[in-house]
Amino acid sequence: RPSGRSGVRVVTSRRRPADRVSTSGTGSKARRASRTGARWVRRVVSLAYVIAWMAAAELGIRLLPLPTLSRRLGVPLDTAEQERAPGCAGSVMVSHKQDRQLRILGQLARRWPFGRGPCLPQALVAGHILRARHPVLRIGVSYPSNVAKKAAVVAHAWIEIDGAALDGGAVDFLPLLYVPSGAES
Repeated sequence: RPSGRSGVRVVTSRRRPADRVSTSGTGSKARRASRTGARWVRRVVSLAYVIAWMAAAELGIRLLPLPTLSRRLGVPLDTAEQERAPGCAGSVMVSHKQDRQLRILGQLARRWPFGRGPCLPQALVAGHILRARHPVLRIGVSYPSNVAKKAAVVAHAWIEIDGAALDGGAVDFLPLLYVPSGAES
């Protein structure tokens, strides 16, 4: 199903079992109340999970080298040159649990009080949530289009799965590449 995030269409992989479909009749209010309570518990658990990983990522950014941190979270930093198709967005299959966690992560990142830009911890946590899909972390920069504005260089972090960026805004950034010392340009 389409997600609120731009760039990638997130598709959930499971359908609701037929026995969980609400039917009118005896006991349906009790079942509905039970499902509502279970949903609330799942949301609270997902929120706690995402907050804990976001705080761990924020702390790790301050204490560890980025390649080490990203590797430990299951989303290795990729600085290799790669051809990107314009607007490289695709579909990614995720479970309902992962979809819920990614939605909560997006909401939390918009309100994150630490740091000036939450894109790096957000990308690290999203990569950790989707680590079974083998995502890679990319960091890129965007230069100002008008030099007269004297705008600073803007940096951004995102994750890619199979070459598709999970952030629609990533197409505006040029990925940073690793160039070994002594290599000629």
